[in-house]
Amino acid sequence: MPSRQRRIQELSKSAKKCHNILSMFRGIDSAPNTDDESDADNTSRPASPFPDNTCPVSPLPNISRPTTPVPDDCRSLPNPASPFLPIDDVYHSHTLTESPAASPVRIPACKRRLDDTPDGTPSRKRHTSGHRLGFKSEWTVDRPWLINRTVCTDEEPYVVMLCRLCIKHQTSTSVWTVDGCRTLRLDKVKDHEKSSQHKTSLAKEDARSAGEAQATSVSTSTEKAVRDALKVLFYIVQNNLSLDLFSSMVDMCIDVGSPTLQHLRLAKNASYTSWDIVQELLSFLSEEVQRTVLTEIRQSPCYGLMVDEVCDVVSNKHMAMCCQYITPDGDVSSAFLCDPFIKDGKAATIVDTIQEEITSLTLDSQKMAGFASDGAAVFTGKHNGVAKRLKDISPGLITNHCRDHRLALACRDSFKEVKVANKVDETLERLHKYYKYSTVHTATLKEVQKAFGEPTLCVQQAKHHRWLSHSKAVTSVARSFKSLITDLEQNTISADAVGNGILKLMKDPAVVQTIFFLADVLPHLASLSLFFQKQAVNMGMVGAVVQKTLKSLEMRGKDDGPWLRKLDSVLQDCGVDTPDTKARESFRKQVREPFISTLINNIENRFKDTEVMDNLAILDTSSIESAGCFYGVSEMEHLANHYSLEEESLVVEWTDFLNFITERESSCNMLACLKLFHGQNDLGLKALFPNISSLYAKACVIPLSTAEVERVFSQLKLIKTAHRNRMHQTTLNRLLNVKLNCSSEMFEAVLPAVTRKWICAKNRRLPTLIALNKASAC
Repeated sequence: MPSRQRRIQELSKSAKKCHNILSMFRGIDSAPNTDDESDADNTSRPASPFPDNTCPVSPLPNISRPTTPVPDDCRSLPNPASPFLPIDDVYHSHTLTESPAASPVRIPACKRRLDDTPDGTPSRKRHTSGHRLGFKSEWTVDRPWLINRTVCTDEEPYVVMLCRLCIKHQTSTSVWTVDGCRTLRLDKVKDHEKSSQHKTSLAKEDARSAGEAQATSVSTSTEKAVRDALKVLFYIVQNNLSLDLFSSMVDMCIDVGSPTLQHLRLAKNASYTSWDIVQELLSFLSEEVQRTVLTEIRQSPCYGLMVDEVCDVVSNKHMAMCCQYITPDGDVSSAFLCDPFIKDGKAATIVDTIQEEITSLTLDSQKMAGFASDGAAVFTGKHNGVAKRLKDISPGLITNHCRDHRLALACRDSFKEVKVANKVDETLERLHKYYKYSTVHTATLKEVQKAFGEPTLCVQQAKHHRWLSHSKAVTSVARSFKSLITDLEQNTISADAVGNGILKLMKDPAVVQTIFFLADVLPHLASLSLFFQKQAVNMGMVGAVVQKTLKSLEMRGKDDGPWLRKLDSVLQDCGVDTPDTKARESFRKQVREPFISTLINNIENRFKDTEVMDNLAILDTSSIESAGCFYGVSEMEHLANHYSLEEESLVVEWTDFLNFITERESSCNMLACLKLFHGQNDLGLKALFPNISSLYAKACVIPLSTAEVERVFSQLKLIKTAHRNRMHQTTLNRLLNVKLNCSSEMFEAVLPAVTRKWICAKNRRLPTLIALNKASAC
């Protein structure tokens, strides 16, 4: 017979037996039933259908033989022995008093279900199924993970049970981690104890405890050895050396007498200097440095982003991303974020990559206050450029064209518009190639420089897309002018036609005057470029520094500088004729005045900022003493419109803040005011002037230059060379992160954490305190 049919027959027989037992008590007499009933009454009870007068489910109550007929309402009740009802509920009964004169009688549970409530509906009270409810403290004796909490609600507080391990490792459902188990029974605790989720939590906790125990038991000498190994790795990264040198450098340190690194050499198969170990150490070091930097960026009220693209030695396109933010001390700092590959240089690809990297670094894109690029069309396009697409995401974003690039473009345009200056540009290029690609010419020039007692300077290359290159090239030629003329004159025309052609240009009065004139002018532009390349640039000082540079250029257009005043003496020492009066007048009209006027106009046109940046410059209160009572009011109205702030509230905060600065009797520039709001010494100004505090933070993190990104490209070319062209991008990002973000102070701060993480990562064969103690005892 199939098991299903056999089970149905067994349930049917059990139901019939239970129905026969209960049918004897459906009509119960209301006569008193005392404890001293006679044996005759007991013997007159109907015989039990079970052998030995026993019930396999629960003992029958001691009730007299029914003498009244079964009521009709009881006959209409459902079968109490239905397999869908718990068997304990069927036979559980309690005592009811029907009238004051009547004695308590036993009422079956099926009848109780209707009589529990006044309206005759079944009771909602939860049954216990024979269990004792309530949390017992003895349950936690062998279960330290079991905790109980009281939950307060509007209706009635109740107690729940929670699992400490599942909460810690988040491996179980919300019942034992968030909501809590409201059924306070031991069997529920045992069920959770046997569950796979709880066993997973136990396994994770055991693994963590084992790692901590191993880290605790690691000897001091071994920990020092790992730290020294990290120092060796840090030295390799900082000096752009190959990671393959790690093992040999450790051996060298051991050979010269390092007392700690020898503890890494446990055996031939456990030397802990392999390539995998180097990658593990570099990974943990880079992760800790990045965690430290990202923590500061997330704590900053806002940040600025600098982005640029470049190709490496194997023509892979990179996009470097750097960030400018406010440190917890209230200083402005810059950090390298990442250097991902991009498949092309289109605006959509760049924007998608920026969003992916910001999301992966868990940075808030809405806190991005500024964006800087090199000014290429793909970044600054009005309709589909990167800046336009980012503004659609964050409307308050301020985009900026790198000011160093602007200055280089203004200088390039000025060279092109003046013929003699353009001729000097070509002469500098020919002179650089003449000595760059000839070891003989370079050697003879150095000999001449040593003979004259001049410094051995190389002829620098002048490129307009390379900042400061023209200033260095012109200055080097002016300082070595006598040596260059002497060296070029040693060769005859037939022997060196190229050198003699350069010599003729160098003796041209217009060219030589222009070279010495540029040696006086270009250092002012170089100084302005260096001002923009600083990490923390005071936006309020930008206009003043630019105006100072323009005034210096105007002076050089009228008066001779230091190098022009030396021109006659230098030419006489070289045996070259000095320019006459006519030549000097021609130089003034054709070179000096046109070049200076063109350069000033180009700088003024290139340095036109957006109205928002001009308005933010008013936050610099260093000149507030000479300002009127309505200083900066109109600018605040424009800023309120741009950042969607309440205009009246912002103007009131600005006026009160100016009064506060005036009462301090000390003027503050923009960076000093930033420290008042976001420095360690909290004066409560952020709560008093919340809008002004936000404006200072945004003004200080807007990058004015992409110099930080250019530094990334310089390091990229030093790290990924032709001999290391197969370097993985992950390794490259780790090296750049440690090289650019990890200073010596930060390395010393993260060194203990990196050491512990590396030791706890695996079960390593490192000497422990126990092993060392046993060895010393022997």
